[in-house]
Amino acid sequence: MTATPPPTPHVPGYTISRHLARGGMAEVFVAEQIALKRPVALKILRMAEAGGADAIERFEQETRLIAELSHPNIVGIHDVGHSSDGALYYAMPFLPGGDLTGRVSPRPLAEIRKLLTGLLDALGYAHGKGIVHRDIKPANVLFDEHGTPQLADFGVAIRTLNSERLTQVGLTVGSTGYMSPEQARGMPVDARSDLYSVGVLAYELLTGDLPFRGVDAFEVAIAQLEQNVPRLPKERAHWQGFIDKALARQPARRFQTAMEMAAALDRIPDAPPLIARRTLAIAATIAGLALGLATWVMWPNTKMSVVDIDRLIAAEQWLPPARPNALDGLIAAPKQADFDRLRVRLEDKLRARLLASIGARRWDEVRRHYTDWQNASLRLGRPPATRAAVASRLDSALQAEFDSAIAAYDRSDAEPALPLFDLIDPPSAGLAGRHALLLQIPRRADGIVDADGPKLGVAKAPTYTSNGMAVSVVPVSAALYARYASAAGKTPGVCEESAAAVTVARCVTYADARDFARWFSEQSGQPYRLPSVAEWEAATSEGLVAEGPVMRVWSRDCRSVRTVHRPNAVRRGLGKVREAFGGRGAAAQVSKNCKGQLSLSALGTDGSSTAHASDLRSADIGIGLVREIDALTRPAD
Repeated sequence: MTATPPPTPHVPGYTISRHLARGGMAEVFVAEQIALKRPVALKILRMAEAGGADAIERFEQETRLIAELSHPNIVGIHDVGHSSDGALYYAMPFLPGGDLTGRVSPRPLAEIRKLLTGLLDALGYAHGKGIVHRDIKPANVLFDEHGTPQLADFGVAIRTLNSERLTQVGLTVGSTGYMSPEQARGMPVDARSDLYSVGVLAYELLTGDLPFRGVDAFEVAIAQLEQNVPRLPKERAHWQGFIDKALARQPARRFQTAMEMAAALDRIPDAPPLIARRTLAIAATIAGLALGLATWVMWPNTKMSVVDIDRLIAAEQWLPPARPNALDGLIAAPKQADFDRLRVRLEDKLRARLLASIGARRWDEVRRHYTDWQNASLRLGRPPATRAAVASRLDSALQAEFDSAIAAYDRSDAEPALPLFDLIDPPSAGLAGRHALLLQIPRRADGIVDADGPKLGVAKAPTYTSNGMAVSVVPVSAALYARYASAAGKTPGVCEESAAAVTVARCVTYADARDFARWFSEQSGQPYRLPSVAEWEAATSEGLVAEGPVMRVWSRDCRSVRTVHRPNAVRRGLGKVREAFGGRGAAAQVSKNCKGQLSLSALGTDGSSTAHASDLRSADIGIGLVREIDALTRPAD
C-alpha cells in the first residue's frame, strides 16, 4: 500500500510543487524560490514527530554544519527559516540527476572511479574539519545535471573534535549494510568508518550486490565479523586488493585517510593483467598485432633487434605510451643473452630513476616512478629480491620523512609522502608505527581545538621523553565564557561596547580566569591552565599569538616589580648630619614585589602596564590558556 504523502506546507518565498522524500524527522519537497526563480529542495522538520526542543536544536545544528561545508561534491545550503506554521526548514539546491539508488548495478569501471574520487574528495574535506558523516549510502549520493556526484544529508554526523552528535533518531544510527562493524555495534567511530562505507559502495557498484547481508543490522554485523570479504568477478578481480583493505574488520587495517584511499584508487589498473595477456594473444594470432600492456593500446608486432632496443633505452624511450618503447620490445623479444642484458639494463635505469626521486624526496614523482618500475620489473621477470631491496629503501626514506614531521609535531610537510605508505606490502614495524603516530599529529596551520575551545598553537613540540606545550592563539570566546558563567552561576562582566567585546571573553578578574581554566579542563579532559609570564612571552615572540585583537590576558604568575623610593628632603638632611659624624647618609630604598598576577598583551608587551588580582574588571583583560601535549609513544623499530 502506497504511503499517503504529507500535506503540503506553506513556506514564505517558495512555491512547493511536490513531495520528494521522507527522512527520520523531516520531509523533503521540491519547490521554486520565488525571488530568484530557481528550483530548490526544502527540508522541513516534522514538528509533531520531532520530539521537542532537543530535535529542534539538532536540526539547527545540522543546518549550521551544512552551511559550514563548502565543497563541489557536497550539497550546499541556500536559505534557512520557518514555515507559516513555525516549522524549521532549510533550502538546498535541487539536483535533477536523482540519487545513486537507481544506479546500483555493475557499472563501468571508469564511472565507478569517477564517482568514488568525488566522494573521497568530499569526505577528505569534511574529515579535515573533524566531521564524520556516518550515513554513506546510495540514497545520500545525489547527481547534478552534469552527472557530478554530491554527498548529502549530514543529519547523523558527528564532530570528532568533541563527539557532538548532531542528530540521533532511533536506536541505530546509520544504514544497515553500509555501516562499519564498529558503528553497527554502537562503538565510537572516526573517519575510517566513513571509508568502510565507501568500500561497501564500491563493492556494490562493481557487483550489483552488498558484500554482507542479513535480515537486520545484527545479522549483518555478525556476517561482517565471521565472513571474509567476498571475491569479485574475474573481470574485476584487479580491484580486490582495494576492496579487501576498504572492508577490513579492524579500522587500523583499513585506509586511514580519504587521501590515502583516493591514492590507492588511482593505482588500480584499467583492466586486469590476465585479460590483457589474452587480448595480446588473440591480437597477435589474428592480426599480427601486440598489445602495449601498460596502456592496453595495440601497436604493430614488429620484432626489434638488440640495436633497436639499445637505442630506445639510450633515448629514454623506456615505457608506453612512447611508441616504440624498450619495454614492449623486450617483452616480445626471445630469451637470449643479448636481450637479457638489455632487460637488466632497462630495469636498472628505471630503478635508478626511482631511487633518485626517493633520495631527493620528490614524493609526487616517487609514486609514479615506483609504479612504472614495479610493473616493468614484473614483466621483465626480474628476481623478487630486487623488488624487496627497493621497497626497503623506500621504507627507510619514509621513516626519515615521518621522523622529521614527528619531531616538528606538524604533519603538513609529510602529507605528500603519506599515500606512499600503501605501496609497501608489508611495511616494516618501524614505518607502520610512525605512519600511525603521524596521523594523530595535527597540521600546524590547523592547530589544536578541544571541545569548542580556543585554537591552540604548538609552542613546544613534544618528544618521546618530554611533554610539549600548546598556547591559545586567540583569547577565549565570549560564547564559551558565557557557558562557564552559566555553569558556575556567575554573571558575565559588563564590557564597554565594542566589536571585540562581543567576540572574546573580556572584563574578567584573575580569579574568574583561573576558575575558567579549571572548568574547561573538566569539559575538555585536557589539563588547561593560565600561562606563566615566560610561556606567554615566548609564544608571542615566536608569532604564535597573532590572530586575536590587541588585549591583555591573565598569567598564573607575576613578574617582580622593582620600585625605587628616593629619600625626601628631611631624610636627606638627617643623612648629611650622620655623614658629618662618620655615619651613613640617606640612600634610596629599592623594593621588589608583586601584588597579584600580571596581565600581558596578546601581541607582546614591555611589561610597563600591570593589573592585579585585586583589581576590578577592566575591559581590556581577557583569558589566554596553555595546556601540555603528552609525550609521544615511541614506535617500534
